Amino acid sequence: MRTNCRDIAITMTAAAIGCLALAGCGGSSSTAASSSSVAVASTPSPVATTASSSPAAANTPLAAAQEFTAAIQAHDGARACAVVVASERAMCTSQYVPLMSEMTFTHAAFHQTVVSGSRALVSITGHMCVAGHCQDISDPSSGMPSAALTFDQAWALTKTAATAATAASPCQRVSGKWYVVIV
Repeated sequence: MRTNCRDIAITMTAAAIGCLALAGCGGSSSTAASSSSVAVASTPSPVATTASSSPAAANTPLAAAQEFTAAIQAHDGARACAVVVASERAMCTSQYVPLMSEMTFTHAAFHQTVVSGSRALVSITGHMCVAGHCQDISDPSSGMPSAALTFDQAWALTKTAATAATAASPCQRVSGKWYVVIV
C-alpha cells in the first residue's frame, strides 16, 4: 500500500481515470478476448470530458473513469471520491481531496476497457500533474492485458507505486454499478 500522498494521487489519477463515463461517449463495442470471462470494449480516442450530472455510481467502467477524470479536471474532490469504491472513500477524502487544487489532468483520452467478472481495467492516456510533479501517459497499452500480461497481472500492477504511469485504470462492479479503485 502506498504511503506518500503525492504518489497516491498520481497513481490514483492514472489508474482511475479509465472507469468514469460521461454522457456523450459512445460507440463502444464488446468482444470476447478469449474463451475466459474477459471482454474487451474499444472506445474511440480521444474522448473529451466535460462536467456531468450523472450519479456517483456508473453503469459501465468507462463511465466511472470518465466521471472521476472530469472531477479531477474540475478540482472537485467530493465528486471524485463519490465514484470511488466505498471501502476506499474515507482514504480518498482524507488523502486525495487536500491535493485536488494541485492536480491537473489534460488531454485525457479513453482507449479500451477490459472486463473480467466484477473487475475492469480502462486504458487512459493524457498529461497529469500533482503538486508540480508531472507525468505523460502516452501508451494506451501500457499496463493493459495482452498476450504477455494476464488480466490478473495487469490488475496487480495498478496496485504498485512503481507503475504510476500505467494507462490501466482499475474499476470494480458492486451491486451492478461500477466504481473506481484507487489503491
